[in-house]
Amino acid sequence: MRIVIIGAGVGGCTSFLFLRKHLDAAQHTTKLYEGYPNPLTTSTIIGGGLGLAPNGLRTMYLLSERLPAKITADAFLGMYNTGSKARYGWPNVIVQRAVVHECILEEVVKADDGRGDVVFGRRVAKLEAVGLDGVTKISFEDGAEEEADLVIGADGLHSKVRDYVVGEHVEPEYYGLCGIGGFVPLSFIEPYIQHTKSPLVMTWGSTGFFGFSPVGTGRPSPSLSSPSLSSAPPSELKAMWWSIYASDTPPARTTPRSAIKSQLQRRFRGFEGAVPKIINSLCTEQPGVGDIIMLPRYKLPRYLKRWHRADGGAVLVGDAAHVAPPESGQGVSFAVEDAAAFSLLLAHHLSLSAVSEKEAAKRAAGDYSTLRKSRVESIITAAMKRVANKTEMGPWKRWIRDWIIWLLAAIMPESMNDGSFAYKVEEAVEAYLKVGIAPPP
Repeated sequence: MRIVIIGAGVGGCTSFLFLRKHLDAAQHTTKLYEGYPNPLTTSTIIGGGLGLAPNGLRTMYLLSERLPAKITADAFLGMYNTGSKARYGWPNVIVQRAVVHECILEEVVKADDGRGDVVFGRRVAKLEAVGLDGVTKISFEDGAEEEADLVIGADGLHSKVRDYVVGEHVEPEYYGLCGIGGFVPLSFIEPYIQHTKSPLVMTWGSTGFFGFSPVGTGRPSPSLSSPSLSSAPPSELKAMWWSIYASDTPPARTTPRSAIKSQLQRRFRGFEGAVPKIINSLCTEQPGVGDIIMLPRYKLPRYLKRWHRADGGAVLVGDAAHVAPPESGQGVSFAVEDAAAFSLLLAHHLSLSAVSEKEAAKRAAGDYSTLRKSRVESIITAAMKRVANKTEMGPWKRWIRDWIIWLLAAIMPESMNDGSFAYKVEEAVEAYLKVGIAPPP
């Protein structure tokens, strides 16, 4: 079987690794194409921080013992109070997106071992079905073409594979908020984190939220052991901050950073400590103060009916299939679970001697959609209801929000998160194959 993965983000890279792990390389080829240059060979840092839940780290462990250890050691920002390692075996952390991606990508390059099956800088122009046997012809913008028996769409929010699966263009919708953040010297926040339970601090007010945390040097270390912050030169020690910028239309990359700073100053007027110190340092060219990172927020206009083509010739993983808001804390974890689930299902159906490769792919694709959709969509729906907590609100709504946050922190048992954090993808796949019904979300 000829398998082509489009997109080398977290979902695409882990799909490549899981397929290489579970399929016989002598019978099945797996190629990975990415439209952008290889981040490992550039100085560009993509994205800011992200939540990496216990279920995501545990699924990464199925790929490599090194992977979660390296990510939590070298990309660590902070730790949530919910989702403890004592209960789930892995912590619930905030990490740098760039370092997570690069750690996984290093495993991909190692697995490829110079075969040339991982190609960067080749962007997809269109996909079309060829004949009646479910073969897909992939045309690239540079004129190259590739045929595949199975396409895995891991090409993110603006996915071309999604349009191919659905049969029409699906335009993501901007919903009025833009995630913003950046880096400042660690000294800006040190006095305010010395006596906290976690170095990660998030604060809510009447005008939204603001968070900050230590981040170290911002690049992965070759060591698998966790370096202390004090081991790096003081000039390299950094903190990351993040918040929300409200805008009726998606801010362009050229949006004046002074406008963002002015909105932050207005919204957080009266705050004390690290928050005004960070905000006032923006756009001043102070040493160690980075540019403002902007990540407009989008959602799909509706949940997709299925995450695969009816003929089994293409499936979607990660943001191509579903867009999880940051409030879910599950975006990366979902992508890794998707990759693991589909790979396990495909390997199972290919192992059945009475089933052709094409039929195996079709069955695996259908099972994958059935297994994953209910879990992912229920968590996304709940998370979208929490988005309003990070925007401006009146005194009554703020009072209700603050009481809810206090009550949840004070009395909510950690077991309430078991549905999200205790999920074991290989056990879910095994249970589904026995009864043909997805476990409750």
